[in-house]
Amino acid sequence: MLLSLSVLLICFRVYATQDCSSPTFSFSSYLNPDLLDLTIPPNTVIASFPVEHVQSATVPMQGTYVAAKTDGTSLQFLTTEAFARYEEHEIQEVIIIEVYYQCSTGSRTGIYRQFLKLANNHAPRFLQETYEALVPLPLPKHFDVSPFIADGAGIMARDIDLKNNTVTFSLPTNDYVLIESYAVKDDPKQFKAVLRFKEQVLKLPNKLELTVTATDAGVPQKSSQVSVVIEPDLSIVYDDPPEFKVTFINRTIESDLLLRLELIPGTETSDVLYSVEGTDAEFFTQTVWDNNTGIDLKVVDLQAVPKSKTFLNVVVVARRTQLQKTSCVILLDIPPESIPEPPNATLTCPTASTIETQSYNNATARLGPMNDIAFATDLTHLHIIVDDINDNSPVFTFPANNARYAFPSPQLSHKLLPDQLLTVQATDLDEGINAVIRYSLATNDHFDIDPHTGVIFPLKSAFASEESVTIEIFATDRDGAEDGNTSTMKLRVHKVGDDQLVALTVRDTDPDAFEGTLKQISVKEGIQMETIRSVFSVDGDTKNRNSRSTASRYTTSAIVYAFKEDQLLNHDELKG
Repeated sequence: MLLSLSVLLICFRVYATQDCSSPTFSFSSYLNPDLLDLTIPPNTVIASFPVEHVQSATVPMQGTYVAAKTDGTSLQFLTTEAFARYEEHEIQEVIIIEVYYQCSTGSRTGIYRQFLKLANNHAPRFLQETYEALVPLPLPKHFDVSPFIADGAGIMARDIDLKNNTVTFSLPTNDYVLIESYAVKDDPKQFKAVLRFKEQVLKLPNKLELTVTATDAGVPQKSSQVSVVIEPDLSIVYDDPPEFKVTFINRTIESDLLLRLELIPGTETSDVLYSVEGTDAEFFTQTVWDNNTGIDLKVVDLQAVPKSKTFLNVVVVARRTQLQKTSCVILLDIPPESIPEPPNATLTCPTASTIETQSYNNATARLGPMNDIAFATDLTHLHIIVDDINDNSPVFTFPANNARYAFPSPQLSHKLLPDQLLTVQATDLDEGINAVIRYSLATNDHFDIDPHTGVIFPLKSAFASEESVTIEIFATDRDGAEDGNTSTMKLRVHKVGDDQLVALTVRDTDPDAFEGTLKQISVKEGIQMETIRSVFSVDGDTKNRNSRSTASRYTTSAIVYAFKEDQLLNHDELKG
Protein backbone atom coordinates (compact mmCIF):
# COMPACT_ATOMS: atom_id res chain seq x y z
CA MET A 1 0.00 0.00 0.00
CA LEU A 2 2.76 2.44 0.97
CA LEU A 3 4.71 1.41 -2.13
CA SER A 4 1.75 2.22 -4.44
CA LEU A 5 1.27 5.63 -2.81
CA SER A 6 4.95 6.47 -3.25
CA VAL A 7 4.85 5.58 -6.95
CA LEU A 8 1.72 7.75 -7.48
CA LEU A 9 3.36 10.72 -5.73
CA ILE A 10 6.50 10.39 -7.84
CA CYS A 11 4.40 10.32 -11.04
CA PHE A 12 2.49 13.43 -10.00
CA ARG A 13 5.70 15.30 -9.32
CA VAL A 14 7.11 14.30 -12.70
CA TYR A 15 3.89 15.46 -14.42
CA ALA A 16 3.94 18.80 -12.57
CA THR A 17 7.54 19.44 -13.54
CA GLN A 18 6.60 18.99 -17.23
CA ASP A 19 3.93 21.79 -17.18
CA CYS A 20 4.71 25.27 -18.67
CA SER A 21 6.62 27.30 -16.10
CA SER A 22 8.58 30.56 -15.76
CA PRO A 23 10.09 32.46 -12.84
CA THR A 24 9.01 35.87 -14.26
CA PHE A 25 5.93 35.21 -16.41
CA SER A 26 2.37 34.24 -15.53
CA PHE A 27 0.87 32.07 -18.24
CA SER A 28 -2.76 32.55 -17.14
CA SER A 29 -2.67 36.36 -17.20
CA TYR A 30 0.21 38.79 -17.66
CA LEU A 31 0.32 42.61 -17.81
CA ASN A 32 3.51 44.03 -19.31
CA PRO A 33 4.54 47.08 -17.20
CA ASP A 34 6.60 48.55 -20.07
CA LEU A 35 4.76 50.93 -22.42
CA LEU A 36 4.93 50.01 -26.09
CA ASP A 37 6.05 52.77 -28.47
CA LEU A 38 3.65 52.93 -31.42
CA THR A 39 6.42 53.97 -33.81
CA ILE A 40 8.51 50.79 -33.54
CA PRO A 41 8.66 48.72 -36.74
CA PRO A 42 6.95 45.34 -37.31
CA ASN A 43 8.59 42.09 -36.22
CA THR A 44 10.27 43.76 -33.23
CA VAL A 45 10.53 41.77 -29.97
CA ILE A 46 8.77 43.80 -27.27
CA ALA A 47 9.04 41.33 -24.35
CA SER A 48 11.05 38.15 -23.58
CA PHE A 49 10.77 35.71 -20.65
CA PRO A 50 12.73 32.60 -19.58
CA VAL A 51 10.47 29.53 -19.62
CA GLU A 52 10.61 25.77 -19.21
CA HIS A 53 8.62 22.96 -20.80
CA VAL A 54 7.06 25.32 -23.40
CA GLN A 55 7.16 23.77 -26.84
CA SER A 56 5.28 26.54 -28.70
CA ALA A 57 3.27 29.73 -28.22
CA THR A 58 0.75 30.99 -30.78
CA VAL A 59 -1.97 33.64 -31.07
CA PRO A 60 -4.98 31.92 -32.67
CA MET A 61 -6.78 35.11 -33.77
CA GLN A 62 -5.86 36.32 -37.24
CA GLY A 63 -4.79 39.92 -37.92
CA THR A 64 -3.61 40.68 -34.39
CA TYR A 65 -1.07 43.41 -33.71
CA VAL A 66 1.13 41.30 -31.34
CA ALA A 67 2.31 37.71 -31.90
CA ALA A 68 3.98 35.15 -29.60
CA LYS A 69 6.68 32.51 -30.23
CA THR A 70 9.27 30.40 -28.42
CA ASP A 71 13.01 30.47 -29.03
CA GLY A 72 14.57 27.63 -27.09
CA THR A 73 13.99 28.42 -23.43
CA SER A 74 12.72 31.94 -24.20
CA LEU A 75 9.11 33.06 -24.67
CA GLN A 76 8.94 36.14 -26.93
CA PHE A 77 6.21 38.64 -27.84
CA LEU A 78 6.72 40.71 -31.00
CA THR A 79 4.89 43.16 -33.23
CA THR A 80 3.23 42.01 -36.45
CA GLU A 81 2.95 43.65 -39.87
CA ALA A 82 -0.50 44.96 -38.86
CA PHE A 83 1.00 46.88 -35.91
CA ALA A 84 2.10 49.68 -38.26
CA ARG A 85 -1.59 50.39 -38.95
CA TYR A 86 -2.79 50.23 -35.34
CA GLU A 87 -3.39 53.98 -34.92
CA GLU A 88 -5.21 54.18 -38.24
CA HIS A 89 -7.87 51.67 -37.19
CA GLU A 90 -7.97 51.49 -33.39
CA ILE A 91 -8.79 53.77 -30.46
CA GLN A 92 -7.97 51.48 -27.49
CA GLU A 93 -4.92 52.35 -25.37
CA VAL A 94 -4.15 48.70 -24.52
CA ILE A 95 -3.66 45.59 -26.67
CA ILE A 96 -5.19 42.39 -25.26
CA ILE A 97 -4.51 39.02 -26.91
CA GLU A 98 -5.27 35.39 -26.10
CA VAL A 99 -2.19 33.10 -26.32
CA TYR A 100 -2.19 29.30 -26.80
CA TYR A 101 0.73 27.52 -25.09
CA GLN A 102 1.79 23.93 -25.92
CA CYS A 103 3.49 22.48 -22.85
CA SER A 104 5.42 19.19 -22.55
CA THR A 105 2.45 17.46 -20.91
CA GLY A 106 -0.48 19.33 -22.42
CA SER A 107 -1.71 22.78 -23.45
CA ARG A 108 -3.16 25.89 -21.85
CA THR A 109 -4.38 29.37 -22.77
CA GLY A 110 -3.71 32.73 -21.18
CA ILE A 111 -4.19 36.49 -21.60
CA TYR A 112 -1.39 38.94 -22.45
CA ARG A 113 -1.94 42.70 -21.98
CA GLN A 114 0.28 45.40 -23.46
CA PHE A 115 -0.28 49.10 -22.69
CA LEU A 116 0.75 51.67 -25.30
CA LYS A 117 2.89 54.78 -25.02
CA LEU A 118 0.67 57.76 -25.89
CA ALA A 119 2.45 60.50 -27.83
CA ASN A 120 1.68 63.00 -30.58
CA ASN A 121 3.13 60.85 -33.35
CA HIS A 122 1.16 62.28 -36.26
CA ALA A 123 0.19 65.65 -37.71
CA PRO A 124 -3.32 66.06 -39.15
CA ARG A 125 -3.55 64.76 -42.72
CA PHE A 126 -5.92 66.32 -45.27
CA LEU A 127 -7.81 63.80 -47.40
CA GLN A 128 -6.89 65.72 -50.58
CA GLU A 129 -3.72 67.50 -51.63
CA THR A 130 -5.72 70.55 -52.80
CA TYR A 131 -9.36 71.60 -52.73
CA GLU A 132 -11.25 73.51 -55.41
CA ALA A 133 -14.76 74.97 -55.42
CA LEU A 134 -16.78 76.44 -58.28
CA VAL A 135 -19.61 78.47 -56.73
CA PRO A 136 -22.62 80.23 -58.28
CA LEU A 137 -23.25 83.89 -57.50
CA PRO A 138 -24.74 85.70 -55.73
CA LEU A 139 -24.54 83.84 -52.39
CA PRO A 140 -26.10 84.87 -49.05
CA LYS A 141 -24.32 85.79 -45.85
CA HIS A 142 -22.96 82.82 -43.82
CA PHE A 143 -23.30 80.49 -46.84
CA ASP A 144 -21.51 77.14 -46.37
CA VAL A 145 -19.23 76.40 -49.35
CA SER A 146 -18.85 72.69 -48.43
CA PRO A 147 -21.45 71.36 -50.96
CA PHE A 148 -19.19 72.67 -53.76
CA ILE A 149 -15.95 71.12 -52.39
CA ALA A 150 -14.78 67.52 -52.98
CA ASP A 151 -18.10 66.36 -54.47
CA GLY A 152 -20.00 67.68 -51.45
CA ALA A 153 -17.80 66.08 -48.78
CA GLY A 154 -16.07 69.36 -47.92
CA ILE A 155 -12.60 69.84 -46.45
CA MET A 156 -11.62 66.84 -44.30
CA ALA A 157 -8.55 66.06 -42.20
CA ARG A 158 -7.60 62.97 -40.15
CA ASP A 159 -5.42 62.74 -37.05
CA ILE A 160 -4.85 59.10 -36.10
CA ASP A 161 -3.21 59.68 -32.72
CA LEU A 162 -4.94 57.84 -29.88
CA LYS A 163 -5.09 60.93 -27.65
CA ASN A 164 -5.23 64.73 -28.06
CA ASN A 165 -6.08 64.37 -31.74
CA THR A 166 -8.83 67.03 -31.91
CA VAL A 167 -8.18 69.17 -35.01
CA THR A 168 -8.79 72.92 -35.19
CA PHE A 169 -8.80 74.66 -38.57
CA SER A 170 -7.66 78.23 -39.21
CA LEU A 171 -7.32 80.74 -42.05
CA PRO A 172 -5.25 83.88 -42.63
CA THR A 173 -7.21 87.12 -42.34
CA ASN A 174 -9.23 87.78 -45.50
CA ASP A 175 -12.24 89.80 -46.67
CA TYR A 176 -14.47 86.94 -47.78
CA VAL A 177 -14.64 83.78 -45.66
CA LEU A 178 -14.32 82.52 -42.12
CA ILE A 179 -13.71 78.92 -41.01
CA GLU A 180 -15.35 76.60 -38.47
CA SER A 181 -14.16 73.25 -37.08
CA TYR A 182 -16.39 70.21 -36.52
CA ALA A 183 -15.91 66.58 -35.48
CA VAL A 184 -17.24 63.94 -37.88
CA LYS A 185 -19.96 61.75 -36.40
CA ASP A 186 -19.02 58.08 -35.82
CA ASP A 187 -15.34 58.71 -36.68
CA PRO A 188 -13.26 60.06 -33.77
CA LYS A 189 -10.20 60.49 -35.99
CA GLN A 190 -11.78 62.64 -38.72
CA PHE A 191 -12.66 66.34 -38.65
CA LYS A 192 -14.33 68.76 -41.05
CA ALA A 193 -13.60 72.40 -41.90
CA VAL A 194 -16.57 74.54 -42.95
CA LEU A 195 -15.94 77.70 -44.96
CA ARG A 196 -18.64 80.37 -44.70
CA PHE A 197 -18.91 83.73 -46.44
CA LYS A 198 -18.72 86.63 -43.97
CA GLU A 199 -21.24 88.71 -45.93
CA GLN A 200 -23.50 88.37 -48.94
CA VAL A 201 -21.29 87.87 -51.99
CA LEU A 202 -22.32 89.43 -55.28
CA LYS A 203 -18.96 89.18 -57.03
CA LEU A 204 -15.67 87.38 -56.46
CA PRO A 205 -12.18 87.82 -57.89
CA ASN A 206 -11.30 85.38 -60.65
CA LYS A 207 -9.68 83.13 -58.05
CA LEU A 208 -9.89 83.31 -54.28
CA GLU A 209 -6.83 81.40 -53.05
CA LEU A 210 -6.73 80.40 -49.38
CA THR A 211 -4.44 78.34 -47.17
CA VAL A 212 -6.20 76.23 -44.53
CA THR A 213 -4.15 75.10 -41.52
CA ALA A 214 -5.12 72.04 -39.44
CA THR A 215 -3.61 71.95 -35.93
CA ASP A 216 -4.00 69.10 -33.43
CA ALA A 217 -4.20 69.27 -29.62
CA GLY A 218 -1.06 67.26 -28.92
CA VAL A 219 2.00 68.31 -26.92
CA PRO A 220 3.82 69.65 -28.78
CA GLN A 221 1.21 70.57 -31.37
CA LYS A 222 1.57 69.47 -34.97
CA SER A 223 -0.06 71.01 -38.02
CA SER A 224 -0.41 70.70 -41.77
CA GLN A 225 -1.70 72.93 -44.54
CA VAL A 226 -3.69 72.62 -47.73
CA SER A 227 -4.50 74.99 -50.57
CA VAL A 228 -8.16 75.91 -51.23
CA VAL A 229 -9.21 77.72 -54.42
CA ILE A 230 -12.71 79.20 -54.77
CA GLU A 231 -13.79 80.40 -58.21
CA PRO A 232 -17.04 82.03 -59.37
CA ASP A 233 -19.11 80.01 -61.82
CA LEU A 234 -19.01 82.36 -64.80
CA SER A 235 -21.84 80.46 -66.47
CA ILE A 236 -24.11 82.12 -63.87
CA VAL A 237 -23.67 85.89 -64.14
CA TYR A 238 -24.99 88.41 -61.63
CA ASP A 239 -25.90 91.69 -63.25
CA ASP A 240 -25.94 94.94 -61.33
CA PRO A 241 -29.41 96.55 -61.12
CA PRO A 242 -30.13 98.92 -64.01
CA GLU A 243 -29.42 102.57 -63.26
CA PHE A 244 -30.14 105.68 -65.38
CA LYS A 245 -27.31 108.19 -65.82
CA VAL A 246 -29.82 110.93 -64.93
CA THR A 247 -32.68 110.38 -62.47
CA PHE A 248 -34.46 113.76 -62.78
CA ILE A 249 -35.06 115.94 -65.84
CA ASN A 250 -36.75 119.36 -65.65
CA ARG A 251 -37.09 121.07 -69.02
CA THR A 252 -39.35 123.54 -70.74
CA ILE A 253 -41.50 121.91 -73.38
CA GLU A 254 -40.77 122.81 -76.99
CA SER A 255 -41.52 121.54 -80.46
CA ASP A 256 -39.71 118.33 -81.45
CA LEU A 257 -38.21 117.99 -77.96
CA LEU A 258 -36.34 114.66 -77.72
CA LEU A 259 -35.34 113.25 -74.35
CA ARG A 260 -32.66 110.55 -74.39
CA LEU A 261 -32.34 108.43 -71.27
CA GLU A 262 -29.34 106.07 -71.08
CA LEU A 263 -28.41 103.40 -68.55
CA ILE A 264 -25.04 103.51 -66.81
CA PRO A 265 -22.58 101.17 -68.60
CA GLY A 266 -22.32 97.88 -66.77
CA THR A 267 -25.95 97.92 -65.62
CA GLU A 268 -27.54 97.45 -69.06
CA THR A 269 -28.55 94.01 -70.32
CA SER A 270 -30.77 92.72 -73.11
CA ASP A 271 -33.52 91.67 -70.67
CA VAL A 272 -34.16 95.18 -69.28
CA LEU A 273 -37.75 96.34 -69.89
CA TYR A 274 -38.79 100.00 -70.16
CA SER A 275 -42.13 101.66 -69.36
CA VAL A 276 -43.55 105.17 -69.03
CA GLU A 277 -45.86 105.63 -66.05
CA GLY A 278 -48.03 108.44 -64.73
CA THR A 279 -51.23 110.33 -65.63
CA ASP A 280 -49.46 112.13 -68.49
CA ALA A 281 -47.98 109.00 -70.10
CA GLU A 282 -50.57 109.21 -72.90
CA PHE A 283 -48.87 112.35 -74.25
CA PHE A 284 -45.51 110.62 -74.86
CA THR A 285 -44.14 108.10 -77.34
CA GLN A 286 -41.22 105.87 -76.45
CA THR A 287 -38.57 104.23 -78.60
CA VAL A 288 -36.17 101.70 -77.08
CA TRP A 289 -32.65 101.79 -78.51
CA ASP A 290 -31.58 98.87 -80.68
CA ASN A 291 -28.91 97.80 -78.17
CA ASN A 292 -31.44 98.13 -75.29
CA THR A 293 -29.15 100.48 -73.37
CA GLY A 294 -31.56 103.44 -73.38
CA ILE A 295 -34.85 104.95 -74.48
CA ASP A 296 -36.01 108.01 -76.47
CA LEU A 297 -39.01 110.00 -75.24
CA LYS A 298 -41.03 112.49 -77.33
CA VAL A 299 -44.27 114.41 -76.82
CA VAL A 300 -46.96 113.06 -79.15
CA ASP A 301 -48.28 116.42 -80.32
CA LEU A 302 -48.24 119.74 -78.54
CA GLN A 303 -51.70 120.47 -79.93
CA ALA A 304 -53.05 117.39 -78.12
CA VAL A 305 -52.00 118.72 -74.72
CA PRO A 306 -54.92 120.47 -72.95
CA LYS A 307 -54.39 124.19 -72.74
CA SER A 308 -55.21 124.08 -69.04
CA LYS A 309 -52.04 122.08 -68.32
CA THR A 310 -49.00 123.97 -67.07
CA PHE A 311 -46.68 120.92 -67.02
CA LEU A 312 -46.33 117.27 -68.03
CA ASN A 313 -45.04 114.76 -65.48
CA VAL A 314 -44.13 111.10 -66.07
CA VAL A 315 -41.80 108.51 -64.60
CA VAL A 316 -39.66 106.35 -66.90
CA VAL A 317 -38.95 102.93 -65.34
CA ALA A 318 -36.28 100.41 -66.36
CA ARG A 319 -36.64 97.04 -64.68
CA ARG A 320 -35.04 93.62 -64.87
CA THR A 321 -37.09 92.13 -62.04
CA GLN A 322 -39.47 93.57 -59.49
CA LEU A 323 -36.53 94.16 -57.15
CA GLN A 324 -34.05 95.31 -59.82
CA LYS A 325 -35.42 98.51 -61.23
CA THR A 326 -34.62 102.21 -61.56
CA SER A 327 -36.58 105.29 -62.52
CA CYS A 328 -36.16 108.77 -63.94
CA VAL A 329 -38.67 111.54 -63.22
CA ILE A 330 -39.55 113.78 -66.18
CA LEU A 331 -41.07 117.23 -65.52
CA LEU A 332 -41.77 119.40 -68.58
CA ASP A 333 -42.96 122.94 -67.91
CA ILE A 334 -45.57 124.42 -70.29
CA PRO A 335 -45.31 128.23 -70.12
CA PRO A 336 -48.69 129.96 -70.62
CA GLU A 337 -49.00 133.23 -72.48
CA SER A 338 -49.74 134.99 -69.21
CA ILE A 339 -49.76 133.69 -65.67
CA PRO A 340 -51.70 135.61 -62.99
CA GLU A 341 -49.93 136.25 -59.73
CA PRO A 342 -50.54 133.12 -57.60
CA PRO A 343 -51.95 133.54 -54.09
CA ASN A 344 -49.83 132.78 -51.07
CA ALA A 345 -50.45 129.35 -49.50
CA THR A 346 -48.90 127.16 -46.81
CA LEU A 347 -48.29 123.40 -47.13
CA THR A 348 -47.84 121.50 -43.88
CA CYS A 349 -45.83 118.27 -43.98
CA PRO A 350 -45.08 115.86 -41.13
CA THR A 351 -41.57 116.15 -39.73
CA ALA A 352 -38.96 113.61 -40.73
CA SER A 353 -38.87 112.15 -37.24
CA THR A 354 -42.53 111.04 -37.35
CA ILE A 355 -43.34 110.34 -40.98
CA GLU A 356 -42.30 106.66 -40.80
CA THR A 357 -44.33 105.98 -37.67
CA GLN A 358 -47.61 107.22 -39.22
CA SER A 359 -49.71 105.75 -42.01
CA TYR A 360 -49.73 107.90 -45.16
CA ASN A 361 -50.02 105.14 -47.72
CA ASN A 362 -52.63 105.75 -50.41
CA ALA A 363 -53.79 109.00 -48.78
CA THR A 364 -55.60 111.08 -51.41
CA ALA A 365 -57.34 114.46 -51.15
CA ARG A 366 -59.84 114.63 -53.98
CA LEU A 367 -60.48 118.06 -55.43
CA GLY A 368 -62.96 117.02 -58.05
CA PRO A 369 -62.34 114.85 -61.15
CA MET A 370 -58.77 113.52 -61.14
CA ASN A 371 -58.34 113.52 -64.93
CA ASP A 372 -57.76 117.25 -65.00
CA ILE A 373 -58.82 120.51 -63.36
CA ALA A 374 -59.93 123.74 -64.93
CA PHE A 375 -57.34 126.48 -65.15
CA ALA A 376 -57.26 128.32 -61.84
CA THR A 377 -54.67 130.10 -59.74
CA ASP A 378 -55.72 128.46 -56.46
CA LEU A 379 -55.71 124.77 -57.57
CA THR A 380 -52.83 122.56 -58.63
CA HIS A 381 -51.68 118.99 -58.93
CA LEU A 382 -48.96 118.23 -56.37
CA HIS A 383 -46.75 115.17 -56.99
CA ILE A 384 -44.56 114.27 -54.01
CA ILE A 385 -41.96 111.55 -54.51
CA VAL A 386 -40.55 110.11 -51.29
CA ASP A 387 -37.28 108.22 -51.63
CA ASP A 388 -37.11 105.85 -48.69
CA ILE A 389 -33.63 105.27 -47.28
CA ASN A 390 -32.71 102.34 -45.10
CA ASP A 391 -32.37 104.37 -41.89
CA ASN A 392 -34.10 101.92 -39.56
CA SER A 393 -32.87 98.59 -38.22
CA PRO A 394 -35.22 95.67 -37.52
CA VAL A 395 -36.80 95.68 -34.06
CA PHE A 396 -37.62 92.36 -32.38
CA THR A 397 -41.18 92.28 -31.03
CA PHE A 398 -41.13 88.66 -29.82
CA PRO A 399 -39.61 87.13 -27.81
CA ALA A 400 -37.77 89.38 -25.36
CA ASN A 401 -33.98 89.49 -25.43
CA ASN A 402 -32.33 86.94 -23.09
CA ALA A 403 -35.67 85.19 -22.53
CA ARG A 404 -35.67 81.59 -21.28
CA TYR A 405 -37.39 78.66 -22.96
CA ALA A 406 -37.19 74.88 -22.74
CA PHE A 407 -37.16 72.04 -25.25
CA PRO A 408 -37.44 68.27 -24.62
CA SER A 409 -34.52 65.86 -24.68
CA PRO A 410 -34.03 63.74 -27.85
CA GLN A 411 -35.76 60.69 -26.31
CA LEU A 412 -38.70 62.77 -25.13
CA SER A 413 -38.97 64.56 -28.49
CA HIS A 414 -39.75 61.23 -30.19
CA LYS A 415 -42.82 60.95 -27.96
CA LEU A 416 -44.08 64.55 -27.95
CA LEU A 417 -43.08 65.42 -31.56
CA PRO A 418 -42.76 69.20 -31.04
CA ASP A 419 -42.49 70.90 -34.41
CA GLN A 420 -40.87 74.14 -33.28
CA LEU A 421 -39.38 76.05 -30.38
CA LEU A 422 -41.08 79.38 -31.11
CA THR A 423 -41.60 81.96 -33.86
CA VAL A 424 -39.41 85.07 -33.86
CA GLN A 425 -41.10 88.31 -34.90
CA ALA A 426 -39.43 91.56 -35.94
CA THR A 427 -40.61 94.75 -37.66
CA ASP A 428 -38.94 97.49 -39.70
CA LEU A 429 -40.25 101.05 -40.14
CA ASP A 430 -38.79 101.37 -43.65
CA GLU A 431 -40.69 100.65 -46.88
CA GLY A 432 -40.34 98.20 -49.76
CA ILE A 433 -37.23 96.06 -49.92
CA ASN A 434 -35.78 98.03 -46.99
CA ALA A 435 -38.47 96.49 -44.75
CA VAL A 436 -38.12 92.88 -45.93
CA ILE A 437 -36.55 90.95 -43.03
CA ARG A 438 -34.51 87.74 -43.29
CA TYR A 439 -33.75 85.73 -40.15
CA SER A 440 -30.67 83.61 -39.34
CA LEU A 441 -29.03 81.92 -36.34
CA ALA A 442 -25.43 81.79 -35.20
CA THR A 443 -24.02 78.36 -36.01
CA ASN A 444 -25.01 75.75 -33.42
CA ASP A 445 -25.78 72.02 -33.21
CA HIS A 446 -29.28 72.36 -31.76
CA PHE A 447 -31.61 74.71 -33.69
CA ASP A 448 -32.08 76.42 -37.06
CA ILE A 449 -34.53 79.06 -38.27
CA ASP A 450 -36.70 79.58 -41.33
CA PRO A 451 -35.24 82.76 -42.89
CA HIS A 452 -38.64 84.06 -43.97
CA THR A 453 -41.14 83.03 -41.26
CA GLY A 454 -38.83 83.20 -38.23
CA VAL A 455 -39.87 79.71 -37.02
CA ILE A 456 -37.08 78.18 -34.90
CA PHE A 457 -37.08 74.40 -35.35
CA PRO A 458 -34.92 71.67 -33.75
CA LEU A 459 -32.09 69.81 -35.44
CA LYS A 460 -31.56 66.06 -35.03
CA SER A 461 -28.64 66.74 -32.65
CA ALA A 462 -30.64 69.07 -30.36
CA PHE A 463 -29.62 68.53 -26.73
CA ALA A 464 -27.75 65.31 -27.52
CA SER A 465 -25.33 66.14 -24.67
CA GLU A 466 -25.71 69.72 -23.40
CA GLU A 467 -28.21 70.68 -20.70
CA SER A 468 -28.72 74.23 -21.96
CA VAL A 469 -27.63 76.37 -24.89
CA THR A 470 -27.61 80.06 -25.79
CA ILE A 471 -28.73 80.79 -29.35
CA GLU A 472 -28.09 84.11 -31.10
CA ILE A 473 -30.72 85.35 -33.57
CA PHE A 474 -30.06 87.80 -36.42
CA ALA A 475 -32.68 89.89 -38.25
CA THR A 476 -31.37 91.64 -41.38
CA ASP A 477 -33.46 94.00 -43.51
CA ARG A 478 -33.22 94.40 -47.29
CA ASP A 479 -33.98 90.66 -47.39
CA GLY A 480 -30.61 89.78 -45.86
CA ALA A 481 -28.49 91.84 -48.29
CA GLU A 482 -24.90 92.61 -47.31
CA ASP A 483 -25.74 96.32 -46.99
CA GLY A 484 -28.80 95.63 -44.81
CA ASN A 485 -29.09 96.62 -41.17
CA THR A 486 -28.82 93.73 -38.70
CA SER A 487 -30.25 93.44 -35.20
CA THR A 488 -29.40 90.63 -32.80
CA MET A 489 -30.90 89.02 -29.74
CA LYS A 490 -30.17 85.97 -27.60
CA LEU A 491 -32.29 83.20 -26.08
CA ARG A 492 -31.38 80.69 -23.40
CA VAL A 493 -32.89 77.26 -24.06
CA HIS A 494 -32.84 74.53 -21.39
CA LYS A 495 -33.30 70.78 -21.87
CA VAL A 496 -36.51 69.64 -20.16
CA GLY A 497 -37.23 66.09 -19.01
CA ASP A 498 -40.27 63.99 -18.06
CA ASP A 499 -40.12 65.10 -14.45
CA GLN A 500 -40.41 68.77 -15.45
CA LEU A 501 -43.53 68.54 -17.64
CA VAL A 502 -47.23 68.46 -16.82
CA ALA A 503 -50.05 67.46 -19.18
CA LEU A 504 -53.14 69.69 -18.95
CA THR A 505 -56.61 69.13 -20.41
CA VAL A 506 -58.96 72.09 -20.09
CA ARG A 507 -62.60 72.11 -21.24
CA ASP A 508 -64.80 75.08 -22.00
CA THR A 509 -61.83 77.28 -22.91
CA ASP A 510 -61.10 78.56 -26.40
CA PRO A 511 -57.50 78.74 -27.73
CA ASP A 512 -57.00 82.45 -27.03
CA ALA A 513 -58.39 82.18 -23.50
CA PHE A 514 -56.08 79.24 -22.73
CA GLU A 515 -52.96 81.25 -23.54
CA GLY A 516 -54.31 84.13 -21.49
CA THR A 517 -54.91 81.79 -18.53
CA LEU A 518 -51.28 80.65 -18.61
CA LYS A 519 -50.11 84.26 -18.53
CA GLN A 520 -52.41 85.05 -15.58
CA ILE A 521 -51.05 82.05 -13.65
CA SER A 522 -47.49 83.14 -14.45
CA VAL A 523 -48.08 86.64 -13.08
CA LYS A 524 -49.94 85.41 -9.98
CA GLU A 525 -47.39 82.73 -9.05
CA GLY A 526 -44.30 84.68 -10.07
CA ILE A 527 -43.28 82.07 -12.64
CA GLN A 528 -43.00 81.76 -16.42
CA MET A 529 -45.28 79.10 -17.94
CA GLU A 530 -44.90 77.96 -21.56
CA THR A 531 -46.18 75.11 -23.72
CA ILE A 532 -44.15 72.43 -25.48
CA ARG A 533 -47.12 71.43 -27.61
CA SER A 534 -50.87 72.08 -27.50
CA VAL A 535 -53.87 70.63 -29.34
CA PHE A 536 -57.30 72.28 -29.68
CA SER A 537 -60.41 70.28 -30.44
CA VAL A 538 -64.04 71.27 -30.98
CA ASP A 539 -66.86 69.29 -29.38
CA GLY A 540 -69.01 67.59 -32.00
CA ASP A 541 -72.39 67.92 -30.24
CA THR A 542 -72.74 71.68 -30.40
CA LYS A 543 -76.02 72.87 -31.81
CA ASN A 544 -74.57 75.75 -33.78
CA ARG A 545 -71.59 74.43 -35.67
CA ASN A 546 -70.97 77.70 -37.53
CA SER A 547 -70.58 79.81 -34.43
CA ARG A 548 -67.51 80.49 -32.28
CA SER A 549 -69.40 82.57 -29.75
CA THR A 550 -69.40 79.89 -27.03
CA ALA A 551 -66.22 78.74 -25.35
CA SER A 552 -67.81 75.47 -24.28
CA ARG A 553 -67.13 74.03 -27.74
CA TYR A 554 -63.38 73.82 -27.13
CA THR A 555 -61.19 71.30 -25.33
CA THR A 556 -57.51 72.15 -24.96
CA SER A 557 -54.75 69.60 -24.27
CA ALA A 558 -51.23 70.89 -23.67
CA ILE A 559 -47.83 69.90 -22.31
CA VAL A 560 -46.48 72.76 -20.18
CA TYR A 561 -43.37 73.63 -18.20
CA ALA A 562 -42.47 76.54 -15.94
CA PHE A 563 -39.45 78.56 -14.84
CA LYS A 564 -39.05 80.17 -11.46
CA GLU A 565 -36.15 82.57 -11.59
CA ASP A 566 -33.48 80.57 -13.45
CA GLN A 567 -34.67 77.07 -12.54
CA LEU A 568 -37.12 74.70 -14.22
CA LEU A 569 -39.82 73.54 -11.82
CA ASN A 570 -40.24 69.80 -11.37
CA HIS A 571 -43.48 67.85 -11.82
CA ASP A 572 -44.57 68.08 -8.18
CA GLU A 573 -43.88 71.82 -7.96
CA LEU A 574 -45.90 72.41 -11.13
CA LYS A 575 -48.89 70.39 -9.89
CA GLY A 576 -48.75 72.25 -6.56
